[in-house]
Amino acid sequence: MLYDISFTPPVALAKIGYCGCHFRPEQFTEFAFERYGVHQPATLFNAVAKRKSEFLAGRYCSSRALVNVFGTDSRIDINPDRSPKWPHGVVGSITHSKDRAAAIVASDKEYIGLGIDFEKLMAFPQAQELQHQILADQDLECEELRQCGTGFFITLAFSAKESLYKALYPTTQQYMEFQDLYIKRVGTNAVTLSLLKTLNSNWQCGTDFEILYAKYDDEIFTMACLENALPAESTRKIS
Repeated sequence: MLYDISFTPPVALAKIGYCGCHFRPEQFTEFAFERYGVHQPATLFNAVAKRKSEFLAGRYCSSRALVNVFGTDSRIDINPDRSPKWPHGVVGSITHSKDRAAAIVASDKEYIGLGIDFEKLMAFPQAQELQHQILADQDLECEELRQCGTGFFITLAFSAKESLYKALYPTTQQYMEFQDLYIKRVGTNAVTLSLLKTLNSNWQCGTDFEILYAKYDDEIFTMACLENALPAESTRKIS
């Protein structure tokens, strides 16, 4: 059911463990959790095979990434807000998109938040339909982004904002709208996001974040890694 298991991230950073894989939901059976050593929570008993496959693949990747960094895996339960409940001393992030899943983990001594996201490149009609839900007015002022083409433009904006939200949520415990962030710059393998609202005393309106990205034929990967050291100035570098 799981295949193409890889421990090499599209974008590599020191002291971060990664595991990614593809999965085939049509091959899922109830024995898959036992086969891959993943605990099935009671809340998933009545879920459809696709949802069970996504959960299984994501948790499998998480456990393998934990082994890469810490030498041992651990059961990853679900918090009341449905986010992953990482072991003490660990920060991490999980993503799944269509038939792909991936996870990154690190010590909380190195990072206070991680975010990862894979997205299929949107076709033009879908991108046009969703752009008003994803873009802030300021996004349209980014010349490099507008030159990327609508499908890439909207997918990159969605994925980068999603990764940053995942990285920020553990420290803010605040939900964010896509319009709370905008892309200020687009580079070869990184985009700069800027906050349009104040989340707390550390993350104020105008704070910039650098999000790494990689493009495949029909996919975009983004990763946000929030270092465990607050700078004196208002700008925090996120990779």
